[in-house]
Amino acid sequence: MAELIPLLYSNLGEYLSFSLSSFLKQIFYRCTNHLNKKTNEPIIYSDWHELQHDLIENILQRLNQVDRRRLSCVCKSWRSHVKQTKNRIAPQFPWLVLPHGPNCKSFSFFSMSEGAVHNFKLPKSAKGGLCVGSSQGWLIIIAGSEWDPKVYLSNPFSGSQYQLPSFTTIPSFMDSESSSQDPIYSLTSFIDKIVLSSTEPAEGIVAAILDEGLVLAFCKPGDREWSVFREPNEQAREFLDIEFCQDTLYAVDEEGDFATYTVELTKRKLILNIIPGSSIPINFPPEDVDDEFDVQIIKEANQTLHLVESDGEILIVQSSVDYLITGVGEEGEDEVLEVEGEEELMELLLFRSFLYKSTTEFGVFKIDCSSGNLLVSNVNGLGDRMLFVSTSSSSISLSARDFEGFRELHILFDRQLLQF
Repeated sequence: MAELIPLLYSNLGEYLSFSLSSFLKQIFYRCTNHLNKKTNEPIIYSDWHELQHDLIENILQRLNQVDRRRLSCVCKSWRSHVKQTKNRIAPQFPWLVLPHGPNCKSFSFFSMSEGAVHNFKLPKSAKGGLCVGSSQGWLIIIAGSEWDPKVYLSNPFSGSQYQLPSFTTIPSFMDSESSSQDPIYSLTSFIDKIVLSSTEPAEGIVAAILDEGLVLAFCKPGDREWSVFREPNEQAREFLDIEFCQDTLYAVDEEGDFATYTVELTKRKLILNIIPGSSIPINFPPEDVDDEFDVQIIKEANQTLHLVESDGEILIVQSSVDYLITGVGEEGEDEVLEVEGEEELMELLLFRSFLYKSTTEFGVFKIDCSSGNLLVSNVNGLGDRMLFVSTSSSSISLSARDFEGFRELHILFDRQLLQF
């Protein structure tokens, strides 16, 4: 699991044409008592808590999650408005969930745009849990024991929380759990990715890749069990990533064929498009690496595919990763290795003294399944977009125009630790 898990907010909305920080500081200043320095008499300001409902709603739809929380501290009236409003939230730059232990009572987040750390207390039922990802602004937290695992969706801003069905309702969970001696590792390693279709979990669908990509399952908060997806022909799949786009779930498979299914869920139907990874062309030819140190380079040892929803379209981001190994070969000579098959790669890595992963290149493709057939096309430019790609959380796309000091045409990604 990545050491830092991006907390990703994917709601796009309008933004204020003036500084939010200065705007909110002015509100807080006017909501406190001040004296005129010359007359020593109180300064009378307008009653902010008496603002009309429509005006407050207009303000709220221009604020991101952080500023909404700050606004709720002004007075009880505004706090009530913030809790009740369901307006879309303005863009917010992703936060990082900082490393935390298994017995923590709060999570710390680092805001890259502010350069600040924020702390949030966990709900009582989720205390001691571990964060394994995020989607639509909700943290995915696992708690409980190996025999009674609990999975929660927790919103650090609103304090809302939903409990998902137990993994014990998935047959393969007990098999995977019993093979590990570490209960914490059993729980975290079973989850590959969990994504939400909506910012309001009660109104949407939860989809999950589990058990090293072998299981694709669905549920809604309040369900008693997960619904495991099974193809009519019982074809075995190994899912790499999933993402919702306009009420359709897209899934990337290791191999297999392109397929579209209508999945019957409780009181709801879901369109599922399965994209074979083999349909994405390999864009990265090997290159020699010249280095003065004793290094062996395994070029393109890993090519990972990620799904990103961007402006109503689904994109596939292809990353190329090289493995650099030291402490082998003759001094001063580098060697570019060609390794065939995952077993040969893993055998080689186990006997090396130092291993470093280097993400070297990205390719971006657009997927179109509207005609009933799979159409894959190269994306030559991202416009003003920034892509945030994550292994364990929902990947997102944001406009660089909404964030001062950040540049377009950038792909930011988390790094997955090697596990043996």
